[in-house]
Amino acid sequence: MRRPRKGWVHRLRTITKSRYKRAVRWILRNQDKLAAERMAEKLKNESNRDFWSEVRKVRSKTNTNPTTIDSAQGDIEMCNLFAKKYDELYNSVSYDSRDMNTMMQQIDDDSRMKCQENAYAMPITPYGRQTFNKQCPN
Repeated sequence: MRRPRKGWVHRLRTITKSRYKRAVRWILRNQDKLAAERMAEKLKNESNRDFWSEVRKVRSKTNTNPTTIDSAQGDIEMCNLFAKKYDELYNSVSYDSRDMNTMMQQIDDDSRMKCQENAYAMPITPYGRQTFNKQCPN
């Protein structure tokens, strides 16, 4: 169904649309005034919680993203700087699979040894009963 281009429905539609847009423009221009009136009303009614929630709403709008990080300015330069720092950070330690396997084996051996030393420790179960560990888990 198409919108009517003339007639009383068209006039009603255009008048309603213009009133709506005018109201939206007025609200956008007077946002600060409306927020101040809401805060004053809540303070007058002694509703501290509502007053401070309005204060938080007003203050949270002032947070903006930085425009400069180190020497980079603008979104693209800051993005490239972040990518460079990220790359430096995560590639700063070399990775050798043999070294990693050796380190994992040492950690595994150390944990088994510690487990055997504390074989008779008394851990507490979720139900509050105490049991003895006589063997280490494999």
